[in-house]
Amino acid sequence: PLLDRINPKKYLIYSQMLQGLLLLGIPLLHIIDHLTLSLLLLIMFIASLLNQMIYPIQLSLLPKILNENQLIDGNAYFSIAYQSSDALFNALAGIVITAFGLFSIYVIDSVTFLINGVMFIFLSRQIYLINRHKTVEKSGYLKMHFQTLCSGLALWKGKLFFPY
Repeated sequence: PLLDRINPKKYLIYSQMLQGLLLLGIPLLHIIDHLTLSLLLLIMFIASLLNQMIYPIQLSLLPKILNENQLIDGNAYFSIAYQSSDALFNALAGIVITAFGLFSIYVIDSVTFLINGVMFIFLSRQIYLINRHKTVEKSGYLKMHFQTLCSGLALWKGKLFFPY
């Protein structure tokens, strides 16, 4: 439900920029000797939380960008690119950490997030307008969100998960 009520382009831009700044803060805090474990965990929690919506948003945009006859191939290519880049960059991260140290990976990671944020700025206006018409008052939105959440949780009580 939340995915249908946010502007995907704005979320992609702001979340990437914010993640880049958060991750850049880790080596900076280390340099000035203010990095603590609790602060590191908090920064990583916020960055991970922001990143949770990226993949679903990107998947939800595919049907809006591609024609219906291109959608199956587009989904396949997207999944291949996502999994391949994940494996490749995990391997490269190990090499970078070994060669340059742990905090260098945070600098590189933050730069890639900032580059992604800038690239998302240039997404077409058509993507910007998606979900723009679905504005709901805050009180109505919260009520609708909790109703949807409750109906989703009702699945746990049903015979789907507990057949006996």
